[in-house]
Amino acid sequence: MKPALDFKGTKTRIIIAMYESLVSDRGYTALTSEQISQLVTDLPSAYVSKAIDSLYNEDLLEYDSGDFSMSEEAILLVEQKLIADGGAVIPAADRLVSIDHNQPKAGEITSALEALEKSVVGNNDAFAIDPEARAAAIAEVSALRRLWESAYVRIDAFKARSQSVLTWVSEKAAATTLAEACKHLIKLILGW
Repeated sequence: MKPALDFKGTKTRIIIAMYESLVSDRGYTALTSEQISQLVTDLPSAYVSKAIDSLYNEDLLEYDSGDFSMSEEAILLVEQKLIADGGAVIPAADRLVSIDHNQPKAGEITSALEALEKSVVGNNDAFAIDPEARAAAIAEVSALRRLWESAYVRIDAFKARSQSVLTWVSEKAAATTLAEACKHLIKLILGW
């Protein structure tokens, strides 16, 4: 038998996760139940759905056109909890951000990541001196692209990882165009 889950704690986690989403750089005021489930991926979606229903019935969530948003009461409760916990605001590196891949800047980053990945994979001479570096670059650039394609990322962690990987790839690259593509991509991601 699995250990019992904490329903009250689950509701608290959901409302705090929604608050974090709301106050993040790309703050979203409304989320679908599926998006809310993605904020607490370690919990069964049916359980999260019940918690969402309970939060709605308690007037902590509002519902409109398939989306849930926090009521003013819920926002105040979360802020009171954060203040009571010593102002423990979630560190920027742990904030989840939803990526709207339809935004022009997000599309530009997607295109640049795809082009860089193709360049690294398809250009045997790009790392002529060090075949191991080429293999590592292929894996790491591919991982960045897959992270970017997800619905949510920890934005500060993604930016730091991107800068680290792309700086390393540009330093290891024998091809100047590849190094320039990495530098351009760093500017795009850090500016997002």
